[in-house]
Amino acid sequence: MASTNTRAQRRTVVTLLALVMAVAIAAVVIVISLTPSSTPRREAPPEAASTSAPTALEAYPAARDAALQWADDAQLAGAAGAWTPPINTGVMTTGRTSWSFFFYSRSLGGMATVVATEQGGQIDAQFISSMAFPTETALLSDVGWVIDSNEVVRMLLENGGTAFMSGREDQVAVNLRLSTAASNGRILWIASALHGSDPSLASLVVEVDATTGEVQNVQ
Repeated sequence: MASTNTRAQRRTVVTLLALVMAVAIAAVVIVISLTPSSTPRREAPPEAASTSAPTALEAYPAARDAALQWADDAQLAGAAGAWTPPINTGVMTTGRTSWSFFFYSRSLGGMATVVATEQGGQIDAQFISSMAFPTETALLSDVGWVIDSNEVVRMLLENGGTAFMSGREDQVAVNLRLSTAASNGRILWIASALHGSDPSLASLVVEVDATTGEVQNVQ
């Protein structure tokens, strides 16, 4: 009975974390779409990405500092970033975009969302919101996170992403999610390519160990 309860608790934690991340991916898309621009929106050339949005690891320190102002025991629970169609593959392969980070506080029993973007050549992290998260959550230390978003995009493309996106750059969205949930057994990157206009086309999901860089699963 105890093992059944433990499995149920783990499923609850994973489901809640996934829900929080799904909401935050939508927030990232909104942030990208509302970023002021003096010119009509068009695909950025690949070389422009190197001086614009941050990679996940570049954005993380500012996000962590913002979270620690919310709770001094804030722990990284996950992160999410997205590229929406039409996708410039050259930009996407740099792993640079706006990022949402999720932090868990045991003392507050809550989960907070911090969004990190590039503003004027610097990384700007904004505390967005917090929500009650009464289920005690076991998380792995962020020290083990060493694989950055550009590497994960590369692995997605090398494991079927290039073929999946070929000719569909204006229809496919790419999402990256990082999870530090201890129930995964490792810090885990989950990269997915989703076809927006044809639900009958299967999505592509690649899971990557965020510490070793090893591909764990492709489906």
